[in-house]
Amino acid sequence: CVERAWVQGKVNFLLQIHDELLFEVDEEMEKEVGMALKEVMEKVLETHKPKIPFTNIPIVANVKIGKNWGEM
Repeated sequence: CVERAWVQGKVNFLLQIHDELLFEVDEEMEKEVGMALKEVMEKVLETHKPKIPFTNIPIVANVKIGKNWGEM
């Protein structure tokens, strides 16, 4: 999981559009942060177990990396 001190000032959450999240990340750590965010998003139901199970459908997160939003 991504620790705060490690990413502070290097990863910025910019925008949420429906089911998409847009981050600004230092290029030197973009792949590592992308993998960590994917893991967090896909395991959210395991981490924060709902009181009532409501689905058996797995959560799948896709990560895209680009120089700007238009490249995504």
